[in-house]
Amino acid sequence: MRKYAIAMVEDEQSHADTLSSFLFRFGKEEGIEFTLEHYSSSVEAAETFKGQYDVLFLDIMMAGMTGMELAKEIRAADSRVMIIFVTSLAQFALEGYEVEATDYLLKPLSYPEFALKMHRAFGKLPKEGGATLRFSTSSGFLVVPVEAVQYCETSGHSVIYHASSGEYRKHQPMKEAEKELLPHGFLRINSCYLVAIKEIVGVENHFVVLSNGERLLISRPRMSAVLSALKDKARP
Repeated sequence: MRKYAIAMVEDEQSHADTLSSFLFRFGKEEGIEFTLEHYSSSVEAAETFKGQYDVLFLDIMMAGMTGMELAKEIRAADSRVMIIFVTSLAQFALEGYEVEATDYLLKPLSYPEFALKMHRAFGKLPKEGGATLRFSTSSGFLVVPVEAVQYCETSGHSVIYHASSGEYRKHQPMKEAEKELLPHGFLRINSCYLVAIKEIVGVENHFVVLSNGERLLISRPRMSAVLSALKDKARP
């Protein structure tokens, strides 16, 4: 089972203690392992955040930088992390749509409601093997699930990752990308392309056909490996 990394940003210790006890109770009941870190201010959390968490519990009303302001800053750098707001005023939670918040919890917290929402939230988290990739951007970085990547191609001294959520560039040799992605069901079809086997729907005239309709050239030496991978994919 995957061990999830969770952080909560809450400036009132009593609320932090309640949320912490509910989380550990829920983890024990459901057999979910996680680490938990507590930040007492949004500023402290912003300075520390480097894409290391799976879930963030954010109090909205805090001095200095509000939880909503922190969420917007984090979401600009990380599209993956799950954000759950904790607030005493429901109307503030509606702003969560701007940052793709998963849910919100109303104070004072009650365990039955908490457990209900956590069942729904943890069901959306990647299970064991839910690997991610990290990309540097002008404003920080983005974290993208490997599962979302359809194929990679070389571009000069970089590799472009084509994903369902967009295109991402990383300055690296293709061999480095191949080493990272091969354990996750990717196949090199020529010197320029590394493709997710699950995205291949067929082969036509020395091209693989992807689920999105794109066609990528297969080099002659790699044709047998592609056909073998497709046979394995088709087996029940």
